[in-house]
Amino acid sequence: TDEIKEMIHAERPLSEIRYRAVTDGMITLRQSALKKVLNGETSLREINRVTFSEEG
Repeated sequence: TDEIKEMIHAERPLSEIRYRAVTDGMITLRQSALKKVLNGETSLREINRVTFSEEG
């Protein structure tokens, strides 16, 4: 969004940019992966391995 572009140009902290993106409707990689676990497409162990650093 334009607001996120402005935040990036203003060098706002990543945590603020991520918060704005999620409140604007962005689905994180981890959220998407959790849906795949619920659908039986992958395991919780696998998504933890792949997405662990995304949220931290």
